[in-house]
Amino acid sequence: MQSKNYVLFFYSYLVIQYIFIFVHVYLPILFFTVLNVDRIALAIIQIFSYLGYAAKPIVSYYFDKTEENVPTYPLFIVSTILLCISFLLFTISIPLLVLFGLFLAINFSVASIIDALIDKYIVANSPTDKIKTRNALCIQSGSLFGAIIANLCAQIFLTDIYVRANWNLLYLTGIILILPLVVLTVFLRSEIGETKGFIYLEKESSEDESSKLLLRKEIFLAGLFVFLIYSDNLYEYPFEPWFLVRYAQGDITFLATYFMLMTLVNALGVILAGLISHKIDREKVLKISLLAYGGLTIIIPFTDLFFFTIFVILLQILAGFLLINMVSLLIEIAEGKGTSYQVIALMAVIAQAVFTALGTYLSAFLSTELIIIISGFLMLGAIIPLSLITFQEN
Repeated sequence: MQSKNYVLFFYSYLVIQYIFIFVHVYLPILFFTVLNVDRIALAIIQIFSYLGYAAKPIVSYYFDKTEENVPTYPLFIVSTILLCISFLLFTISIPLLVLFGLFLAINFSVASIIDALIDKYIVANSPTDKIKTRNALCIQSGSLFGAIIANLCAQIFLTDIYVRANWNLLYLTGIILILPLVVLTVFLRSEIGETKGFIYLEKESSEDESSKLLLRKEIFLAGLFVFLIYSDNLYEYPFEPWFLVRYAQGDITFLATYFMLMTLVNALGVILAGLISHKIDREKVLKISLLAYGGLTIIIPFTDLFFFTIFVILLQILAGFLLINMVSLLIEIAEGKGTSYQVIALMAVIAQAVFTALGTYLSAFLSTELIIIISGFLMLGAIIPLSLITFQEN
């Protein structure tokens, strides 16, 4: 893959992660603390908005089912333009929840399409494991920088969260970051070119009915496991406003700094998991990580800032192990079955939509502490389908 493409893909993930942090960390504070919106109405809007993430498994499925060269550039340039426009429109329409939800859904959809296109392009142009690792490092670095920039901008501009002009500066920064992505996409038109769809060609089925039934059972269990793993989205929106009041004492600068440091810890957790997970038993790693993650989640609402920080660091590291080993498990189950993998991936999208909206709805009449505890028990519940899945040797 040429160096120009590294620049494009690095910057694409930087922009996508900036928007992600903006939507999932700072918009909850704006909605809950500043605007005090109707949380039930917001929850309904979230269900439809978050389903925009379904664009990634749909686009990936299309690539998985074709061996033809697919013109990537037109879809990529349209997606980057829509990313810019939708970000501008959903920030303008924040007081109007229905319009906000529509433009946010478009933003999630085109961000997912860009993500899928880059994934497929990288796989198609990474003939060796060394190149794959380098390409993965490039996009993960972009995500890390995007998260850091988002939190730094919040530190600089949100000196007073109740001043609307401060939020407008944060929106403007996002727009300024997105515009170069459109320019880069136009400039590198010849570099993007086409992507060959080839990743998963369905294996010819010579299996008997019992084998097919076993595969369906494994897919169902994996889908249920993934669904419950994403139950931490239950406190997606209530968490930041709760943290701002309880631990940051209303200081948005402290919150931004804290979340930036936790982003670095999470990146280290993913790197550590990637380095050693293949050397240890995947089933044991998943079960131990899951039990520890769920248990710590249940305990964490009752801790002071010192122990809260210790537990959050542990959770970020455990999340890295869960992510790496969960993806490995899903690839193992769906080996040679592209459709199966995308069906399981779709369960993650549904879980995000359901749990995020449910958490927002529950926050209207339940404390954030109780919502976090419920999430912990749901996470522990994922051990049941996990225990029923048949693991192969690493």
